[in-house]
Order: sequence, then structure tokens, then C-alpha cells
Amino acid sequence: MNWNRFKLGGGLALLLGMVLAVAPVAPAKAAKTLPGIAYTHTTPVKARGTWYTHIKHANYLKTVVKKHTVTWSYKAKRSASWKRWRRLSGKHLYVYRFNLTEGPTTLHMFGFYAAHEKGNAFHFMVTRKVKGKTIPVMVDANGSENYHAWKNVK
Repeated sequence: MNWNRFKLGGGLALLLGMVLAVAPVAPAKAAKTLPGIAYTHTTPVKARGTWYTHIKHANYLKTVVKKHTVTWSYKAKRSASWKRWRRLSGKHLYVYRFNLTEGPTTLHMFGFYAAHEKGNAFHFMVTRKVKGKTIPVMVDANGSENYHAWKNVK
């Protein structure tokens, strides 16, 4: 029997065992969801379409919401061309939904996020009267109103 071979093999096994015992376990993946809020990759049906808004003293914004894609564009002047600045689609799009109760009313909130992004841009749907017609409006967390028709944007 060759004891040198056994010592080398046993020593290597012992060393490998010690390394594995003290080596950190692979780090757990960071949570992709906001705590306590369920998510999906599908946008709400009522929110789909093209939405326009204007932020005072800033840009005009356009949000295109499709079933599995949300695209944001902006332009500085009303006559300028749209420039896309962000797009989330497929598994990169996380749609969070929750209900916010404010007194007697419940707002059905939803937000579009990428993985590991903090939630601060939720939206909700309301209706407004514009020139005698009741139209759907998507309101974001900052109070900006998004309209389907470009003509309603001031």
C-alpha cells in the first residue's frame, strides 16, 4: 500500500472540506418585487394605449402602454419630434397593482417598473369632463394628468 498517495489524497480532501465549510454560500438573489405587493408582467387593459401629458416648465411626455411593453418618450416643444428615453418589455417589465382606500373611495393603483426599482410612480384611472365629454384620464403619483388625445394636452 502506498501511504504517500493516501496522505496526499486525504490531505487534499481535508483541505477541500475545510474550504467548503468556511466558504460563504452563494448570495441569495435580491428580491425583484416591492415588499408586500404582488406583480405581473401584463399591463391593465384600461391603461393601454398612447397617453400624453405636459409638465409645466418642462417637457411634453408620451407613454405608450401595450400588453407587455411600456415606452416613454419626451420632447421639449410641442412641434419637436419625440425622443424615446425608456422602454420596459417582457420579463423586464414589472407591473405592480394595489388598492388605496381614501375615505369612501378606493383607487386602483398600478405602476410600471424594472427589476430592483423602488416604487414611487404609481398611476390610477379617473374620468374628467373636457368640453362637455367625459373622458378617461390616467393620473400619476405627482398629479400629472395623461390624456389619450394630444388635443387635450395644454
